[in-house]
Amino acid sequence: MKQKIHTQTWPNKINLQQIITLLIFLSIWVFWSFFYKYNLYFQEQLQLFLVTIDYFKQSVNTPGGFIGYLGEFFTQFYHLPLAGATIITLLLFGLQQLIKKVLFAIQPNHNFFLLSFLPSVWYCMILTNEFYLLSGLIGVVMALLFTRIYMSVSSSVIRGICGLLFIPLVYFLTGGGYLLFLFIVLAYEILKAERKTAKKQKSLHFLWLITFVALAFTFPLLIKKYYFATPHLQAFVSNHYYKISTTIPFPVILIWFCIPVLMLVFRFFRNPKKSSPGWMGFSIQLLLILFVGYYGFGLFANMSSEHIKGFDYQVRRGEWGKIIEMADRDMPKNTFAVNYLNLALAKTGQLGEKMFAYWQAGKEGLFMPYNREHLSAMLGNEVFYQLGLVNVSQQYIFESMEATPDLQKTVRAIKRLAETNLINGQYEVARKYLYKLKQTFFYRKWAKETETYLYNEEKINQHPDWGEKRRIRPSHDYFFSIDHIDQILMVSLHDNPQNKMIFEYLMAYYLVTKDVKNFMNFIPRVRDMGYEILPVSYQEAILYVLGLYSKNPEKDNTFPISEITETKLRDYAGIYTSSRNAKQLLKKKYWNTYWYYYHFR
Repeated sequence: MKQKIHTQTWPNKINLQQIITLLIFLSIWVFWSFFYKYNLYFQEQLQLFLVTIDYFKQSVNTPGGFIGYLGEFFTQFYHLPLAGATIITLLLFGLQQLIKKVLFAIQPNHNFFLLSFLPSVWYCMILTNEFYLLSGLIGVVMALLFTRIYMSVSSSVIRGICGLLFIPLVYFLTGGGYLLFLFIVLAYEILKAERKTAKKQKSLHFLWLITFVALAFTFPLLIKKYYFATPHLQAFVSNHYYKISTTIPFPVILIWFCIPVLMLVFRFFRNPKKSSPGWMGFSIQLLLILFVGYYGFGLFANMSSEHIKGFDYQVRRGEWGKIIEMADRDMPKNTFAVNYLNLALAKTGQLGEKMFAYWQAGKEGLFMPYNREHLSAMLGNEVFYQLGLVNVSQQYIFESMEATPDLQKTVRAIKRLAETNLINGQYEVARKYLYKLKQTFFYRKWAKETETYLYNEEKINQHPDWGEKRRIRPSHDYFFSIDHIDQILMVSLHDNPQNKMIFEYLMAYYLVTKDVKNFMNFIPRVRDMGYEILPVSYQEAILYVLGLYSKNPEKDNTFPISEITETKLRDYAGIYTSSRNAKQLLKKKYWNTYWYYYHFR
């Protein structure tokens, strides 16, 4: 009778549990599908998963390699809309269900059902950081599967034998996940031993535990010494939980300790009189879940990074108008995003007209320097590629691949290298990269189609992208230096005098670096670019320079300046020269002018 009272303590337990489960995981799916989707698209680009037997053998040859292979296998499907969100949600659901079974094996206390969601909510937030890998989540789920098998064995002897077999097996399959298996087994056996009365039975339990701990400690060291030489951290944890192998993944390890602690909670509250009553316990647990989600989101998620990855996604698709729309909704103030926004403005012929209508980050907002890390090189290559500086693009994307934290090849780099070598006529090198892409699932079709362009000059020249890049790339040699990028732009403009995009980037470079002298030297070439109306930023810069150096600006001006721009300059100059707090006064009305940028940014 007491047991019946206990199981009915939690209000409408079964139906409400199902509703809560549905709401929580539906919320997770919506989050990944619509609010953090670009992070998934971006991660898919950072690996090269090959659908070959050799790649499988190579991947699973090391401890934890199996979950690494599965992680890459599922990550490749991030390429598809909603697929990544669905995969993550299903894995997190599986994690919660397995934890629930582990906890209920200790005590089927429905009053604390919500505690089984804590590790899933925490891991959901962990994955918002791109350095934490999907393979880590798979490793935790797989370790829990073996734990459930172990706990289902009733015989102590057979269960002990299973433990001896499972520890090395789980180690090879999941790497560090074997520690989670060990911790749960230890907690389970200690809690079971508590119920034993005979000293002989308790001694047998603790003998098994000592053996498990000894095996778990010595086995990785033996593997490290005789099979796979690796640093101590990777020997015990493996490099499939966090992308930087020299870093201890503490947030994941926290889950390994959290589950045994939850087991103790369930054991402590095995008495119905100690269980939190009804709605009070429900409310406390729900608040705890919300706190873990909120704290984890603040700790791991980066919405600014998500915004940048949204720009990156549209750049790869050539959706220049959508980039500008995104900037209009939420003005970017990050160098990477500004870099992409300026590229979109240039591709739509609006760089000279609208660039100062957005926040500018100096010359790095036009050209990303290579800072010996993969992100700046990978994103920075796009501008050079679109400008026709194919060799610079190739250099950047190759360096990005060599500087990845996990030292893996990336499908994005391989694809761009195939394109740049195709454009440059290096067909055998291009074929090498296409061969790799033909071994992938989602890029095989593209690679096979691209192979038809090898040694076919006429077909390449007719291609809307590769043919254009061939026509606008510089024909003269140049020495690349990001500090002298204007010299390279001048070489390219000399070889392609009608290249409007190169001209606008050169003018933009002089404007953001406040080099008005060189700007005025090149501005006469604007007449050859086919502008119907002189871009506003050019008008503003011309008027400003003439006002500084000319005694009779109106007479010396030979460019079509609108009356609106002239009136705005007079008003601006009046406030600038007469007000002590000119910066604040001018910001309200003239923040989007070149004059304000020149004086205050």
